[in-house]
Amino acid sequence: MAATVFYLDEIPEPGGVAVLAGPEGRHAATVRRIRVGEPVTLSDGAGVLAESEVVAARKDMLELQVLNRVVAEAVSPPVTVVQALPKSDRSELAVELMTEAGADVVVPWQAARCVANWEGKAHKGVEKWRAAARSAG
Repeated sequence: MAATVFYLDEIPEPGGVAVLAGPEGRHAATVRRIRVGEPVTLSDGAGVLAESEVVAARKDMLELQVLNRVVAEAVSPPVTVVQALPKSDRSELAVELMTEAGADVVVPWQAARCVANWEGKAHKGVEKWRAAARSAG
């Protein structure tokens, strides 16, 4: 079975307790049905990984005790992809596939002949791409 990895902005030092709340916490507790005593790997998305164990589970959050914490080395060379804006939901699929293939950075590009247009809503588009990359990771 694949390791269960969830993302937190900040991961406490070993011995500390991390709270996984919000959409990730609800997904872990309700959909994945992670229970007390189960191992979970935490990541900040910037190279810090922590082995943890669930110490409390509620319907929308988990409390995890950090057991061990390591910093992973960055992959060299980093991979950057410039992606033109495709129509409809294809952009999220493209970001998901690039993330799964190992891309480190995906740059949205609105070409002169793009059908898709992010004018005035670029922030929303970038947030969708970030969510797609996070779930693919």
